[in-house]
Amino acid sequence: MNITKYILNTMVLLPSIVLFFYVFPELVHVIDVVPFAVITALPIIKRFLPKKHQEDVYLLALLVIAILVLVSFLVDLNLIADSRFVSLFRIPLDTQTFITLFISVSSVSVIEGILARNVNRAVSALFVSILPLLDQVFTVFLMTQGLSYFAALSEAYSYQFISILALIFTGSTNIDGVKFPPPLSTFQSPLNSFVLVAMIIAIIGFILYFILVVDDRHRSETVSLMSAPIFVGAVIGVITFAAIVILESVNLQLLGGAVAVMATLIYMSRSSPERRRKRQKKKATVISK
Repeated sequence: MNITKYILNTMVLLPSIVLFFYVFPELVHVIDVVPFAVITALPIIKRFLPKKHQEDVYLLALLVIAILVLVSFLVDLNLIADSRFVSLFRIPLDTQTFITLFISVSSVSVIEGILARNVNRAVSALFVSILPLLDQVFTVFLMTQGLSYFAALSEAYSYQFISILALIFTGSTNIDGVKFPPPLSTFQSPLNSFVLVAMIIAIIGFILYFILVVDDRHRSETVSLMSAPIFVGAVIGVITFAAIVILESVNLQLLGGAVAVMATLIYMSRSSPERRRKRQKKKATVISK
């Protein structure tokens, strides 16, 4: 049963996995590989520890990183001397370190999602892991246009910042007639099709979890209760395909598909049988009091 759960969790995390393997061949030349490997291994190391200490792994990791950053910052400000002992706790406070930590969040989230005890945690891991990767997708695209990684990263964030400012202050992505569309909507890539397929598989994995993994006692209830979320998901799908036709004119079809998938997953998670039973149990407890 655990193997089935891991397979379904992997299906849910597939969009992030696709993005990760797309950007990592370029990032491996940019990030600090050893710290990245150590941080990425934390979810696996954590599971070999006694249960009472497992939740302390990430807290300890954050504490170590905070100490390294603080010591490096104080040395850079000449507030403490850079001795041989202090140098053991120094890390470069540069873009490379930032990207290493940033991408490590995605890799840790993907592994945590695959090893999660339930599908709700897998969905949470999908949300956390996919956001840093989307920025890197556009960065890698700019690199194919002849830019270095760090120049591409700077340009990608500049595009994104200007697009957000335009949306906030003008209500659109236009400033004085000049368009500043979201970065991911300005280029077409073969990756788009793979991501859309991965999102569909993620929804299928989410549905199969409640059919295959829940205990036998609640299985019939689960299957019957899943009909409403599936129906709503189908309605969202119809609306999405209609919206994509409209969004194609402004190159936002991928964004529309991603929003629809996220909306479907959130709705199904909130209306899942497990959540329903918890709400009923909580309600019964309140009434009994």
